[in-house]
Amino acid sequence: MARKDVQTLEQWAELAKQAKYDPVAVARLLNVGPRQLRRYTRKILNTTPQRWLDEQRLTQATAMLKSQELVKTVAFDLGFKTVAHFSNRFKARYGVCPKEYREGRAIISTVGEAANLKP
Repeated sequence: MARKDVQTLEQWAELAKQAKYDPVAVARLLNVGPRQLRRYTRKILNTTPQRWLDEQRLTQATAMLKSQELVKTVAFDLGFKTVAHFSNRFKARYGVCPKEYREGRAIISTVGEAANLKP
């Protein structure tokens, strides 16, 4: 099998979605082994596949929550096993729980910090 080249960040993001944010599935789609995928992501993205995929999932979560999707729907659509796990990861990354973000009570800056807004 020949490997598949991915040149742009947009291509990487699309590949992540296709693979449902699973590094083994990403490697399969690229026709490479998991070790080679680690080398690629270290060289191109300067991180591990799992960390990059987790970041992509959380970025996608903010877009989904902005469109008023339910927290439960977002969690399961992005492959989190439980809503609690998703909520914990979201809050650890952005400093605010997904429900507060969805309801517009917090704004997430580009560096990932949240500002709580009073209702």
